[in-house]
Amino acid sequence: MNKWSFSMVKQFFAKKRDGNTESVEKSATSVLTIIGHRKEPGAETINNTAKGIVTMNIIEKEEPNYECYDIVNLVPHCPVVMVLDTSHSMWGKGLSDLKQSLNEFSRIMCQETFQDAMIDVETIRMGENFGVMEAFTPVRNSVLTGMEIRPKGDTPLGASLELALSELEKQMNVYRATGTNYVQPQMVVLSDGKSSDDFAQPAQKIRKMVHDGKLNCRAIALGADPDYDALRLFAGDAVVASDGATMKESFRTVGRAVSQEYEEKVEETIVNEFKTASTSAPRTGRMVLLDGTNILYWNQRNGISLDCVKAITNYLKSQKEEYMVIFDATTPYVLKKKQPTELSEYESLLKHDPEHFMQVPAGTCADIFLLEEAKTNPESIILTQDLYRDHKSEYSEVLNQRDRIASGMFLNGKVVVPKLKFSIPMNQSATSSDSDFPEAPDCAC
Repeated sequence: MNKWSFSMVKQFFAKKRDGNTESVEKSATSVLTIIGHRKEPGAETINNTAKGIVTMNIIEKEEPNYECYDIVNLVPHCPVVMVLDTSHSMWGKGLSDLKQSLNEFSRIMCQETFQDAMIDVETIRMGENFGVMEAFTPVRNSVLTGMEIRPKGDTPLGASLELALSELEKQMNVYRATGTNYVQPQMVVLSDGKSSDDFAQPAQKIRKMVHDGKLNCRAIALGADPDYDALRLFAGDAVVASDGATMKESFRTVGRAVSQEYEEKVEETIVNEFKTASTSAPRTGRMVLLDGTNILYWNQRNGISLDCVKAITNYLKSQKEEYMVIFDATTPYVLKKKQPTELSEYESLLKHDPEHFMQVPAGTCADIFLLEEAKTNPESIILTQDLYRDHKSEYSEVLNQRDRIASGMFLNGKVVVPKLKFSIPMNQSATSSDSDFPEAPDCAC
């Protein structure tokens, strides 16, 4: 049976209270009360299975709550329209390749974009059943890869491009009407360039929009003998050749290009929004409290990793800012399961730097410790993507002040925390020279 002592909780708060015994015991008692194990100061041990006095449900969460106070609301949407050749020429291997390619494109959009990406995809088919195959849908909710495709008929490229432009304009009108931020639309066309109708006029419209910065357009050349000159009429130099590559690889290349362009635009949008924030300058006495387990998930490309935690703490240390990282009790089990190579490093941080890295006792969650410290220290700020909905009544004085919570994310190769005005490159290839935020040295993670 797991037990933990009142003195254990006191020890944590004592580190930041400069010997103020009354403040230390008050904070420790408050934590014990909220988690349902109320005992008077001085009690030696507290059984965390005590019955009948639990005031809230303790959830040892493996997956964090990704809702943010400010940052997610600022992430713009990206409309992507795909125009696919589903004519009779796609029967057999062409159809099999197309389905594999769509699966790969979907995987790139879902797994290799940053957490909280807002990509909306619509698919138009060319062929006898010409029209919208799937209307604009958040890419993570798309069912396109499970839809039946029956190649048949000719290839009306002109009509398909016109429809794609019309559908993009409708979607942007939806964004405008609802006050939704959005970035430059993307068009991806899978074709051999051999059309059954004239497409000069829509091609000219597309090139003008691309020139004016209102659209990005790419084409994937299809078949053994595509008409590259025809494809360049609307896609310019952004034609991905299939020479020596499979259709799947071409879709992967295009998917990553679309994702990267979107990510760069999102970073620009968020950084510009927070340039004039007045709450971000470092100030004497501020304690930055890191929700360690939540931050482990910020770079979803790695699934779970200490990289973002280390990058942030290295930066704070270089700025001589006070900080404390608090992890849930489940963290070592999650690391062992999802990132076992980092478990020993995690244990080393707890052992050799307990002043800055703490794991809460079993049967509790880090939220309580973070919020209690923030409540007692009015100069502190919590770095997390969690809204702490379960704790709003107990900690309204903290959670009702939006400047006490700072959201961040892993974006375009950097850890970006707009409210604190920093952007930390994770490697040499990730720079943010277009950002007004100060950069820390590249993280040796």
